[in-house]
Amino acid sequence: MNDIQTKIQSMVLELIQAAERDEFRPKLGKDILDCLPGIEDGSFFSLPFEIQRGKLGWLNGAFFGRGERAFALFKKGLLRDDFDSDFNHTIKCYLHPSDQSN
Repeated sequence: MNDIQTKIQSMVLELIQAAERDEFRPKLGKDILDCLPGIEDGSFFSLPFEIQRGKLGWLNGAFFGRGERAFALFKKGLLRDDFDSDFNHTIKCYLHPSDQSN
């Protein structure tokens, strides 16, 4: 895995850990793992890029976009305040590297 893939993996695992600490939505972490098969061992990044794009885009949108599934995690202090903007930026850098000026 390259550096940005490692960062995405780390952030997804951080999100899963936060979701698993939310006693009211115990399946949330499993939903993420089901959507991103192989994220734990990094084999997710061997999937075709278009599949990665779709799944990472869904996760970003569902949790931090219009879906706002992560809202309760922020409200309960289970995710750091800047997680959503950091995750969004990281995903965009990975999916659209030519659009980013770092």
